[in-house]
Amino acid sequence: METVAVIGAGVSGFTTAMVLIEKYPHIKRLVIVGREIINDPAHTSLQHEFTSWAGGANHMSFAADDDYKQQRVDIVTYKKFMSLGRNVKNSGIRIMKNKLIMFKTTNTPWYIKQHACEGISSISDAELQYRGLNPDIYKGFEYLTCTITPYIYLAFLRNELERTGKVTVRKCLKTFYSFDDAEDFLGFKPDLIVNCTGLGARSILSKYPCEKSEIEKIIPYKGQICVINKDLPFQVTVEDLPSDDYLCEYVRNINGAYQFSHVFPRSDGYAIVGGISCPGIYDNVKQKEVSIKLIENITRFVPELVEDGPIEITFDYVALRPGRKGGVRLDFKKYNNYNVIHNYGIGGAGFQASIGLALEVSELVKTKILNKESRL
Repeated sequence: METVAVIGAGVSGFTTAMVLIEKYPHIKRLVIVGREIINDPAHTSLQHEFTSWAGGANHMSFAADDDYKQQRVDIVTYKKFMSLGRNVKNSGIRIMKNKLIMFKTTNTPWYIKQHACEGISSISDAELQYRGLNPDIYKGFEYLTCTITPYIYLAFLRNELERTGKVTVRKCLKTFYSFDDAEDFLGFKPDLIVNCTGLGARSILSKYPCEKSEIEKIIPYKGQICVINKDLPFQVTVEDLPSDDYLCEYVRNINGAYQFSHVFPRSDGYAIVGGISCPGIYDNVKQKEVSIKLIENITRFVPELVEDGPIEITFDYVALRPGRKGGVRLDFKKYNNYNVIHNYGIGGAGFQASIGLALEVSELVKTKILNKESRL
């Protein structure tokens, strides 16, 4: 295996490319293809599918208590991010505490119960009261984690990849409707294609009848966040809002949508305030009412943000989390003469699972491609 194409230039694509180059030094050429690429001019009609650039991410696992595979993926990524945050200044990763608050009736997250993260402690009743939350109803934990500033981290990954001399990043506004289209654009047939296209997987799989049911599983989860010119030495995440008074009308009117409240201070001095998740909604329309409610809620929960004056929104932003019914697709499949590994559909956990999933891709390369080559 000497030539590889990674289709998709978000965090999944860049991280997968990095791991493959590190694990398989015999790769001579790796091309990353994307419609939206960090540090390149944006194509605005597609930009809301490229969730990576404008927001903020923290490492807070969404894995269920019995989803041990996803837990392992998240732990691997957590450890790598913490190492980068401590040792690489230009990575865009900032280590800090997350104050996680939820109903007492909510199951304590597995990573707290298993001590899979650092610096775990309970939040006092006095602090819950300070944040306007009843300690008879709420519980809270602090633990050490990190905020990832996506546009800095992705630029860091791109720079590291291009420094290898083996990796090329190419922008393509053309939609691929098959892996033949990808080959036509590349000008060569790669030994391996890694499909990290997120929501774009609906297009690239569209000419394969065997993928009809799969395409129906791929769904967007619309999100909206505010970027504010405020800083904090910690994150706050309120998972369970106290009442419907904290919900915006927009979320109430969408089946399956939910709202939460969090603030992630980034490494550039700004902070992200969120958020909402609306399944099956594809548009990129910003709802003023949503932004107002997000700021109103976070002001209640984090009064520190208004100690030096009211919050002003620098900008707000809508983007789509690339979801998939059943969770991430991570498997190998052959399409005519193309070797393809899929890595898409992780939804809102793209950053926090990125390194672990990329390592899973590298294992599929070993078992599904290199072992077959060795038997020829």
